[in-house]
Amino acid sequence: MPLLTNASSYASPPSTPRNGNPRLDPAMSPHPADSSTPRPQISALAIAFWLLVCAAAAVISYLSTFHGSGGDPAGNGMSSGLIELFSIAAGVLVGLLALIFLACRNLAVRGVLTALLGLFTLLLLALAGH
Repeated sequence: MPLLTNASSYASPPSTPRNGNPRLDPAMSPHPADSSTPRPQISALAIAFWLLVCAAAAVISYLSTFHGSGGDPAGNGMSSGLIELFSIAAGVLVGLLALIFLACRNLAVRGVLTALLGLFTLLLLALAGH
């Protein structure tokens, strides 16, 4: 007695789904479309935070290219050095806020960090416009 009773079904090629690729058959997907686990979405708070990080980085890079003119050379050198020091400190502060934002999952803390970064970016913009 043969082990396979309906051997003809194994001889035919597998049916291809509507998209034409048997590997991408939605019925064989480990995560069907009607799954109860929703895909994680990026929150508006996270998008706002990272946009503020980009804005702060742009302002810091603009501030680091500023060099004082006029006056004596020693004063120009001191102002350039202080501006570079301030730019480095501002970059470190933005980086620390970003690290804390990534490490903390509490929504209230993330909101406070976003507000702090927004105020700091406004301060940087005020200094850049001066």
